[in-house]
Amino acid sequence: MVRFAYSEESAKGAGIYAGSVDSKDLTLLVPERVSEVAIGDQELFYRKGTDLIAQPFDSSSLKLSGNPRMISSHVSMVAAGGPTLVYFDPPGGLSQGHRIQWLSRSGVVLSTTGTASTFRDPRISPDERSLAIAQANDSGLFAITKYDIARNIDIRITGTSFAAPAWSRDSRSIIAGSGFGLHRFDAAASSAPQMIRTSKANVTVMDISPDGLEAVTRSPEPVKSRLGVMALDGSSDPGPISADLVDSLQAAFSPDGKWIAVAVTEGAPARLHVQPHPGLGARIPVTAMEAGHPRWRGDGRELYFLSRVDGQNAIMAVPVTWSAGVPDFGPVQTLFKVPNIVAASLAFDVTHDGQKFVVIVAGDLDPSPLTMVVRTAVR
Repeated sequence: MVRFAYSEESAKGAGIYAGSVDSKDLTLLVPERVSEVAIGDQELFYRKGTDLIAQPFDSSSLKLSGNPRMISSHVSMVAAGGPTLVYFDPPGGLSQGHRIQWLSRSGVVLSTTGTASTFRDPRISPDERSLAIAQANDSGLFAITKYDIARNIDIRITGTSFAAPAWSRDSRSIIAGSGFGLHRFDAAASSAPQMIRTSKANVTVMDISPDGLEAVTRSPEPVKSRLGVMALDGSSDPGPISADLVDSLQAAFSPDGKWIAVAVTEGAPARLHVQPHPGLGARIPVTAMEAGHPRWRGDGRELYFLSRVDGQNAIMAVPVTWSAGVPDFGPVQTLFKVPNIVAASLAFDVTHDGQKFVVIVAGDLDPSPLTMVVRTAVR
């Protein structure tokens, strides 16, 4: 029995690897990044960008032979089993593209930014003039793009393999993580990036503290994903965000920097809590309903999160009152539903006054049928 693995974080480099389930040894088959892998009768199929490639493959010796051949040039997904190959190759891909939408508190579409593409992780700059967002290329690799909101002009900020951007408090730089560490980029793309701290695992930035000195980051563990707080001068690794090190997904600093809203996954589904910062204090529950992707209003008087209402994704709001610096949360209000929201590391963002929300919305599914072929064995 053979298994295949692809990981751009592999110590041997990005590519397609093959191996036996009873051995730790891996054989490098294709030394480049690919999007999908499938195996049929004596053939290996893989998707490089939108190109579907086939090459003769001997599963007993784990060796390729012959030359790779292109089957189709605009494929969005591929599967194979025995002599049967199935792939989806509409010109528009799996959907008609993502759109960046600005919505009112009632869910009315106020405007759009950019053109249809593949996006994730929107973040509004503190001066509210720009939007940083992760945008994929044809190979499915993400890079950070900055949009001038008023003029609807974009500029690419990073190379590939970056997502989940976060802004410095002066709106002059963008901080993002990769499989190599945490980086700071000039928001005007006029100077070289700076490495804040190296890492052996992928680092995702969830939020930056109001004083600009700390970041909440998420890094994978062997079993769990954990949030931590690290200094942006790169002087130390992230410290634990909570004393009991519960599983956690997303987090956001309160506007005064003294509290952190955390989506906690001690079970399913996720629940929203806040906890004091700095220091390891007791968590205060916000709501008993499913909740993730927290964002605060600029004055700290409202907390927003993504949940589900009637089986659909929805943006929720909770009023916040403060007594002696401690928050108290009122009843949850449904602002609007966003069934097709693209919720990756960062699902949405909101302006300081809580009146405008930016979301990524997936397009309608392409109605084109799947292509299925029965291939004769390649020798």
